[in-house]
Amino acid sequence: AAAWAAAAAALAEREPEDGTAWALRAEAELQPVAWRYYEHSGGARNGTVRLPLRPQDAAARPEAERALAWLRRALELEPGHPLALHLLVHVLEQLPGGGGEEAVAAADRLAASPALATHLTHMAGHVYLRAGLYGEAVRVNARAMRDDQALRSHCMEPYVPGHNVASLVAAAMLSGRYHLALAHATPAAELDASARYMQAAWPYSRLHVALRFGQWRDAQQELASAERAGLQSPMALVQVAYGRALCACIEGEGSGCAEEVEGLRRAAAAAPRALPQEVREELEGTADEGLMERGAPFYPEYENIAAVAAEVGSAAAARAAGRPVWFPGNAPAAHLDGSLPGDYGFDPLSLGSDPELLKWFQQAELQHARWAMLGVVGIMVPEVLSKSGALNVPMWTEAGKAEYFATPLTLFVTQLFLMGWAEARRWQDMKNPGSVNVDPVFGEPNVCTGKDVGYPGGRWFNPLGMSLESDEKMMELRTKEIKNGRLAMVALVGFATQTFITGKGPVDCWLSHLADPYHTTFFQNMM
Repeated sequence: AAAWAAAAAALAEREPEDGTAWALRAEAELQPVAWRYYEHSGGARNGTVRLPLRPQDAAARPEAERALAWLRRALELEPGHPLALHLLVHVLEQLPGGGGEEAVAAADRLAASPALATHLTHMAGHVYLRAGLYGEAVRVNARAMRDDQALRSHCMEPYVPGHNVASLVAAAMLSGRYHLALAHATPAAELDASARYMQAAWPYSRLHVALRFGQWRDAQQELASAERAGLQSPMALVQVAYGRALCACIEGEGSGCAEEVEGLRRAAAAAPRALPQEVREELEGTADEGLMERGAPFYPEYENIAAVAAEVGSAAAARAAGRPVWFPGNAPAAHLDGSLPGDYGFDPLSLGSDPELLKWFQQAELQHARWAMLGVVGIMVPEVLSKSGALNVPMWTEAGKAEYFATPLTLFVTQLFLMGWAEARRWQDMKNPGSVNVDPVFGEPNVCTGKDVGYPGGRWFNPLGMSLESDEKMMELRTKEIKNGRLAMVALVGFATQTFITGKGPVDCWLSHLADPYHTTFFQNMM
């Protein structure tokens, strides 16, 4: 390594205008600290590697600092240099948000790599996943998978094709695309072979995907398949026990929950604490030898994954004992696990049983709720101000007949254009989350910071920075919003019914009821 570094440094000094020379010098500099580019200050532990979670924790090692400078030099000389872009992504992706604008720009260049450059195309997905651009991550990994197939058709072996599949499944799950994730995940019956190499993000099983989306019928089918396969691998048994526990505690309304969670704890306790000998022997003499030992970058996270599975199972058991539902004693819909704001298990017609449709229904309800809240204010406030003499405006049902600063046609066309533009961008964000986060008019300073569809955040949509301190606070506020929105939707139906029957606005109807509460009611007005 030292000889290579010296040779690469001499090459860069001899060829200072050659981007490849600087990229090779950076690669030689990074080799001794591969995948350990930041000091262990704060952050979360991944095996023996710490990943910074906050910008103040991101203290780059001296080798990484020097390599970054040389990579930037290479890209000044050749902006599309594939090796420099590849290495830049690897160094920056461990930073919060995937490395920021510089990393995303590098990812965009890699995403445009020539056909059959599968690993370079896939590398863009590393940044997109960390930056919350899940739709883009799906796109580049799908293309890499197609290119892998093309390479095989030409009798060439692609580079780590399973990693492209796992990355696509991860991005599909994070963007709510259940059927896409399920189609490419590993069948539970094959977990004996794949679970031995399990890391924090690879490989995903069909059982895991089904559980994540609350698709209990599919999860049960995978569990049955795993049982028929007679799985023996300890980590395969952890996944099966995890699936059985969640099915019992959530889908099974708590029946058998305690027993299954106890079984999960026993399976987790039996998880390997080191790389199994048979895996070590398989890797001996290969290029991957040593990469999966404890302390190495790709050490399988057996004990951590097993511990997390046991904790989730315990949480599911606690939740089964006291989850609030829309009607006390009524079992919640199987596909609603309580993770959505305002989810109390109400879906008697099973309209949201398809995860793809549930995603759209959630956004439809959210938008209708917000419009309803604005509508309630827009109906009541002008009526109150008119009653008090502060304004003289028509009732809400007569607002369309009033004279305004422009003709009705002009107002209609203007509103059609503005609302069409806003709705088109919202639709784009639903199809490809994060793709419209940058303000198209004012640019980057006004970027939306939210990563969840329907909650853009940022300067315009969260100017007071509410709920940024914790996910729990964010969920609390989202739940309050949807509850108030649902009440507003019901109120609008009431307003419209009142006006249709009595010809009065809600304030007038309320005052009439107060004046004669026993004879001015819903029933008298309907008769």
